[in-house]
Amino acid sequence: MIAVEVCRTPDGEIVEFVATGHAGSGPYGHDLVCSAVSAVVQTAVCGLKEVLDLRPMVEQKSGFLRCRLAPAEQTAEEREKGQVVLATMVAGLKGIAASYPGYLVVKERTV
Repeated sequence: MIAVEVCRTPDGEIVEFVATGHAGSGPYGHDLVCSAVSAVVQTAVCGLKEVLDLRPMVEQKSGFLRCRLAPAEQTAEEREKGQVVLATMVAGLKGIAASYPGYLVVKERTV
């Protein structure tokens, strides 16, 4: 199962997400859930970096991706745009989780 933990500030701003695990919904290289989750989280990282020119801290290896923003280093406009990208990612992940229960769980916590 893949678990994605989304960390929010008390006011709801997403500052970090961590995706871990493998879905196991199909053979390696043909796992649709794993591919979908990977595409969604990696697209969010690309959007933050390449479209918005933000510099999140990203750590990635097999079955693991962590992305952490530094809100103090961003303008209010940059934070707002980054939140749109991240909220879209969360919505996409929740849609995948609803379609494929037992393969993906999305957890949110306040930090």
